[in-house]
Amino acid sequence: MGKSLDGINIVEFDSNMGAAYATMLLAENGARAIKIEPPGGSRERGTPHFHVLNRSKR
Repeated sequence: MGKSLDGINIVEFDSNMGAAYATMLLAENGARAIKIEPPGGSRERGTPHFHVLNRSKR
């Protein structure tokens, strides 16, 4: 049995925690989430919450 958002694609262009959290919830419900970061990477990269909020994303 699939998840409720199977087949939905989400692209995240923002780098704040609210967007990361919302996209994480969508991804955990079956959406294919892709995070686009600015050149040089996200300014949150390396912080403890970065890996938690960006799990299940490409």
